[in-house]
Amino acid sequence: MALGLARAAAGGGVNATARRGGAAAAAATRGAGVPLRLPPRRVGAPRAPGAAPLERRAPRTCPPPAASAADGLPGDPAAALHLACGPHASPEPRAPRLAGLRAKARAQLTSEYDAELFTLALPALASMLLEPIMNVISASMIGHLGTQQMAAVSLGSLAVSFATFTFAFLIFLTTPKIAAAHVNGDAARVSRHAAVGLWLAFGCGLVVTAGLITFSDAIIAALRPPEPAVAAYASEFIRIRAWGILSALVGYVAAGTFRGIKDTVTPLQAAAIATTCNLALSVVFIYGLDMGVAGAALGATLASWVSAAMLISLLFRKRLLRAADAARRPAWREVQPYVSQGLVLAFRMVVTFGIVMYASAMCVRVGAASQAAFEIIRQVWILSIQVFECLNVATQSMAASLLGSGDRAGALALLGRATLLSVGVGAAVGVGLLLLQGPLISVFTSDAAVTGMVLGIMPMIAALMPLDAGASIADGGFIAAGQTNMLSAIQVFGSLAQFAVLSWAAANGAASAFTVWAVLKLMSVFRFAGGAYVHFLSPISAYLPAAGEEQQQQEQEQQEQQEQEQQQQQQQRRQREEEEHEGKQRRHQQPQLELGPEALAGVFALDSGLPAREPVHAPRAPSPEAPSLEQLTGLAPPLPVSVPLASRDGEADGELRRRQAAAPRPADAGV
Repeated sequence: MALGLARAAAGGGVNATARRGGAAAAAATRGAGVPLRLPPRRVGAPRAPGAAPLERRAPRTCPPPAASAADGLPGDPAAALHLACGPHASPEPRAPRLAGLRAKARAQLTSEYDAELFTLALPALASMLLEPIMNVISASMIGHLGTQQMAAVSLGSLAVSFATFTFAFLIFLTTPKIAAAHVNGDAARVSRHAAVGLWLAFGCGLVVTAGLITFSDAIIAALRPPEPAVAAYASEFIRIRAWGILSALVGYVAAGTFRGIKDTVTPLQAAAIATTCNLALSVVFIYGLDMGVAGAALGATLASWVSAAMLISLLFRKRLLRAADAARRPAWREVQPYVSQGLVLAFRMVVTFGIVMYASAMCVRVGAASQAAFEIIRQVWILSIQVFECLNVATQSMAASLLGSGDRAGALALLGRATLLSVGVGAAVGVGLLLLQGPLISVFTSDAAVTGMVLGIMPMIAALMPLDAGASIADGGFIAAGQTNMLSAIQVFGSLAQFAVLSWAAANGAASAFTVWAVLKLMSVFRFAGGAYVHFLSPISAYLPAAGEEQQQQEQEQQEQQEQEQQQQQQQRRQREEEEHEGKQRRHQQPQLELGPEALAGVFALDSGLPAREPVHAPRAPSPEAPSLEQLTGLAPPLPVSVPLASRDGEADGELRRRQAAAPRPADAGV
């Protein structure tokens, strides 16, 4: 009986001291700023009968710990709770789904190549717009002189453009050669390629100039102008403009050299000066000296020489061309690549421009108004395509550099991105043409018949602008890769299809300005479809990796991925080691709390889930006169244990259980 009473008193005392000890420990930790880590509640603990069902609560998010200024420990209850939660704390709330979708959309709408593309394209756009703008201004000046003068300049400009663009292979072949040498840091090769191109430009320019001056009347007669006055004006225009052919070809080589080193600002400066001179001279010659068509031709020729002289001087100043290379005549082995590829490109230019001249001649036979409408549409179209042709220039420079360094995958990604951007820009240009077609036409003519024809053709031109834009990037991809023979084959095949349709229209009396332009747009279909197939699908693509290269590239990517994974694992291992080291240091630096029998009993009561009882008012420490708890129960007194309160795994609780299990307990027979 005495033993039973002792056990009952011991049970009440344990609960009371547990509560007092636990409260004292919690108060001590709050006062010292040290968090008390409590063990988790047992899931299977018995519940009182009739208790309300448990409610599922949302996980709490522990706030980040606030460092104490005194000892570097958390100084507020929220921070202590965060440390106590430890790995059991719920993660931070996720970002809103809208922000994630916005980030994905931004990643799809942008590319790593956009910045460089626009950096190169914007100066190129400005320089390329200057010449068409000047041509539009010159055509508007001449158009107000009369319909015959306008038709004559149209025929003469076609002949001069045909002779000039036949040798456009100089810029197409110079750009990739300069880019490959520049990306490898070979300044000597850059200078030599530029010198060889200039020698070819001088030779071809002299021959073409002599041919145009000699055969100007025969060229105009072959075009069959409807009126003798138109033929006379056109022949005079060709003879004067022929003196600017040499400067135009030299400008091709210089522009290709600057494009190869990704410099589109220098050609812009030269074009700005030349355009300013052209505008000033045209006003003086056409209106001041009343030279008419001859004044327009003379102003354009002098401005072309100003641009060429400036570009050549800048080549020497930027050390892209050495005087020794410019003075040394090239050997046949240096000229042969230009000649072999240039002849194919020249044939392509002859065929395509031949189709354009044939179409213009068909309009001339219909009447002067039809020819004037054809020329107005041609000028507006040339001006409009410069907005996305600048992306073609940037694509040539960047793709040639990437291919020169062996990065096919990067060049392919660049080509796809440039195509997407160009098509979008082309659509915007088409919308702009539809909105501004009235003011644009009024700049060229006030003739009602011509205006009606142009208004009938302009919607078709605007609708097909995205197709023209995609075809432009496809051509640039061929030029950057040096696949000019494939480019020529596609365009020659398209020109043959155009010639067949135009011949049928002429034979069946269906020739008109609208029909001519509808047939000319077939070339854009061939260029875009052929370029897309060769670049992105064909095994002969210069952008797709070959079979062996693809396997090698996959192996290299796998090896790089494995190396990255190993580096990440090593980094994670180092981070874990550092965290463990920092944790050990924090445990050594944290204050130790001495827990006596009452505090340990309180922790034991919280852990075991003993039911609460009425407190027994017993002294905290046994007096010498009264029997102690240890004397009544026969248990060994628990020794004070130094327990780190920030312990992660509850070493103090485990030690207490082991001591409790190992201690001998008396039998219950006496109760």
